[in-house]
Amino acid sequence: MKLCSLVECTGCMACVNSCPKNALKISVNAEGFSEPLLIADACVDCGLCEKSCPILNKVDKKKTEQFGYAIWSRNIVTRKTSSSGGIFSELALYILGKGGVVFGAAFDVNFKVSHIMVDRSEDLIKLRGSKYLQSDVEDSFKKVKILLRKGKSVLFSGTPCQIAGLYGYLNKDYENLVTCDFVCHGVPAPSVFLKYKEWLEIKYNSSLVNYSFRDKRKSWCWFNTKATFQSGDIYIGSWFKDPYMRLFLRDNILRRSCYHCHYTNMDRMGDITIGDFWGYKATCKQDKDTDEGISMLLVNSSKGKKIFDEIKKDTIYFERSIESISVSQKSLSSPWKEPHTREEFWTDFQNMEFDDIIKKWGYSEKRNLPQFLISEFGSNLCTVAIGYLYYKLVHFLIR
Repeated sequence: MKLCSLVECTGCMACVNSCPKNALKISVNAEGFSEPLLIADACVDCGLCEKSCPILNKVDKKKTEQFGYAIWSRNIVTRKTSSSGGIFSELALYILGKGGVVFGAAFDVNFKVSHIMVDRSEDLIKLRGSKYLQSDVEDSFKKVKILLRKGKSVLFSGTPCQIAGLYGYLNKDYENLVTCDFVCHGVPAPSVFLKYKEWLEIKYNSSLVNYSFRDKRKSWCWFNTKATFQSGDIYIGSWFKDPYMRLFLRDNILRRSCYHCHYTNMDRMGDITIGDFWGYKATCKQDKDTDEGISMLLVNSSKGKKIFDEIKKDTIYFERSIESISVSQKSLSSPWKEPHTREEFWTDFQNMEFDDIIKKWGYSEKRNLPQFLISEFGSNLCTVAIGYLYYKLVHFLIR
């Protein structure tokens, strides 16, 4: 029996789901990431864990012509309450409309992120929106297999490594399975978010009841975080100043395997790939950016094309070249580099108060004037103009 090294392990848990004797358990390492733990006495050396591992065994998918799109939902409510263009919701609604089920990442009551199954459209809100944490798949792969064998249509969404883990576990592609991966920056440590949550609750002297990583009422591109507390208080943290977002985007808190990710390329694991269309440029009046969110979508398989053809009537979409798609996100070409400061950060994290962690590692990012105006006042031209006049007035008064 052989498992991949813990440095390479993505935490997909295909091996844990595959073990017929429960000889593999999920443990949590010092950084808060889940990883498999072997119970040697229970192992019968069947080799199923090794065969299911997508790191030890490359998952081969049938290649088809790839198509790329800028796309968003016609439903303005769906679009506004989604991280970008609301396309995951459109995919999910199609599957649910066929009597199928959807698997995706959701917060539980303790703000841990895990994969859950949804079979009602009203529950999709649990899966909607980015969650910058690694989701535990737990026994989702087992549930997917049972449902597929019963003939249910299943949409499974997740990171590319989770999709690869699902295929490794299933050891085949089912016609009634549609997979959707998203463009992933890397998964940050749950332990850091837990400390951040505790910090917010102390600051507001109240329990957290709701959290959004991508509140975009002011802007889609320069989004805010939003925390709602039992007291009714609300915290808004800008992309530039919120300590958790700064810790995440400075890359010290990513899982080790993310720095040499196998899936940061255009050879995608999912039938569909979705993500934010950063750097989007309109070519005509019809496809202009309204700043309510624009998704990037890649169609990677015949199944992906089939579902795209079914949902496109409910979207506004414009084809974009694969070349323009590939440069829209760094994670479509290479993983993010491991910072030379990573070890120092984790030593500090184990020994310092979170306030001190914020001062040293989670400090605010500098903004230029346009970034300041958009992040503080929104990207609507009139609002930005008012913000600019306000900025100039304050600048004049303090001189």
